[in-house]
Amino acid sequence: MDYTECERLKEQIMPYIEEHLKPSRFEHTLNVAELARTMALRFGEDENKAEIAALLHDMAKYEKRPGVNMDFAHGKIGAELSAELFGIDDEDILNAIANHTTGRAGMSKLEKIIFLADAIEPGRNYPRVDEIRKIAETDLDRACILSLERTIEHVREHEGWYLHPDSLEAKQYLEEHLMESKELAELIAKTLNDKKGIDVALIDIAERSSFADYFVLVSAGNERHAQALRDAVEDVLEPLEIFPKNVEGKNKPTWILMDYRDVIVNIMTQDAREKYSLEKIWGDCEIILCN
Repeated sequence: MDYTECERLKEQIMPYIEEHLKPSRFEHTLNVAELARTMALRFGEDENKAEIAALLHDMAKYEKRPGVNMDFAHGKIGAELSAELFGIDDEDILNAIANHTTGRAGMSKLEKIIFLADAIEPGRNYPRVDEIRKIAETDLDRACILSLERTIEHVREHEGWYLHPDSLEAKQYLEEHLMESKELAELIAKTLNDKKGIDVALIDIAERSSFADYFVLVSAGNERHAQALRDAVEDVLEPLEIFPKNVEGKNKPTWILMDYRDVIVNIMTQDAREKYSLEKIWGDCEIILCN
């Protein structure tokens, strides 16, 4: 969605939601929209689509439907009204609106962003919300899992409260598809091998380290090769919605460090690798050569 289309829709949407939402819910919606746009930019999603979905996510919050539990149904009804009133025909936007309360198995990146933005916008205040916010800075899946865990625990603490099955299925799906640290390290190592990385090695540091489970080491023939290896890792992991917490050495790529939380990738020129001797420092750990 381009900027012009987004602005056109906002001109129609803003008066509607301001009229149909309570002031506190309208403020919440604006907070969600701002956070969703920020998260979309961070994770490579369309920020205009994220903003529109966020603005519409609670549009049906106060609709009256006899015999319908609007706590759960307002998302689905909101998606229907979004299509009917504003001509929204983007399935991803409609799904993000429809499933923002419960989540669902197989959520898209946009759905995860709206689900989380709704749960952790600055006006929210509940146990563990700061923990979820912190994780959401780098990992959508883990943040969604933690948010769902918190919801499930909260509902089960209250006798008679209803837990929507979509939330259980969403949590189970995310957990089953969350890549384990060893699997991630092996995928990175294979990617570096495929891009002609030199002397690719995995070091299992889990027993000695509190900050990661694996180091991946690789030598590059020169600085340009080091940059190409970094790009290759990002190109493989970004479609899987796996993003580095931090990348160091972009401007002086004799040693590029990519922090994937449980897996730390070290792309080094051969001179730098010899100089810093990480294999010797971690020599009492298991080292697996991957070439």
